Amino acid sequence: MKSLVIGDVHGRSVWEEIPELLTFDRVVFLGDYFDAKEDISEEKQIANFLKILNLKNSNPEKVTLLTGNHDLHYFPFSENVFSGFSQGLYYSISEMMHEAYQNGVLEAVCLINHFLITHAGVTKTWFTEKIGNPEKLPLEEINESIAKLWSISPKAFGFDNRAGAWPDGDNIFQSPFLVRPGSLNRDRIPHCIHVIGHTQVQKITMMGNNLILCDALGYSREALIIRDSKIMVMEF
Repeated sequence: MKSLVIGDVHGRSVWEEIPELLTFDRVVFLGDYFDAKEDISEEKQIANFLKILNLKNSNPEKVTLLTGNHDLHYFPFSENVFSGFSQGLYYSISEMMHEAYQNGVLEAVCLINHFLITHAGVTKTWFTEKIGNPEKLPLEEINESIAKLWSISPKAFGFDNRAGAWPDGDNIFQSPFLVRPGSLNRDRIPHCIHVIGHTQVQKITMMGNNLILCDALGYSREALIIRDSKIMVMEF
């Protein structure tokens, strides 16, 4: 099985230039479809997301759309607003985002072999507080538990503003949409390799032996290929 992971989009259409995209068995987007970091109009961001939605709807078993924090704050149920939020964009897309969530189009987690793929990563602390002890669960059940929690209690994925919370999410109790790599690396779910976006890097980067950072589209045209238990970086 050959899978492709595409980093945070933020309105960019460069993903369309990936050659033979649908020849992959699985294509996973890491989320953050909005809040462009470059000069991309809101209209173009919406048009780009609609193309991604069409790709998913045309290939429902092959394409996985994960959710990021820059998507979360456009859901009507969200209690958080993060940097880059646009009130005008909210009025334009909140209904569409909620429908995509209700239809299961926008997901929270994806498991490919021993690669646990989320927008920002899953800590033991967050999982224990929201679901239970991950040490006693196989990866498949961890994946299913996170997916179920997202479907019944999406607010569990929002920003945890308890005492001591850093505004950038660099705490071990933050969710898979928000935790930063430093905290994740100290407290990650074990026995898997975490594949994440959320924190921008110049190139796709391996952090230690268990964490791959893929939010590189702002600097380089790279995507991550997972083939069985091996990885490689594809330039396009």
